[in-house]
Amino acid sequence: MEKKILITGGSSGIGEGLARHFYNKRWQVLVTGRNTEKLSKLAVEMPGLHVLPYDSQLENQEEKLFQFVSQEWGGKLDVLVNNAGHVELTPI
Repeated sequence: MEKKILITGGSSGIGEGLARHFYNKRWQVLVTGRNTEKLSKLAVEMPGLHVLPYDSQLENQEEKLFQFVSQEWGGKLDVLVNNAGHVELTPI
């Protein structure tokens, strides 16, 4: 049975590295992120990788994610890596 992992903020950096790792282990991987260009590039590089543009600051984003996991994966998720974050720096 294939395991399923959701990685938020996975279009670059640590999230991307985790996505590649689990993809190579033949897990079903869903990557979310705000950068649609980077997500598209990952989807081309890793056929079968699921990507979903996601910006937590926009409305209905959680519903869109919930719908994917419910409908495409039958509501089953083995691992969640909540890697998304927003840092706002204020000049001193």
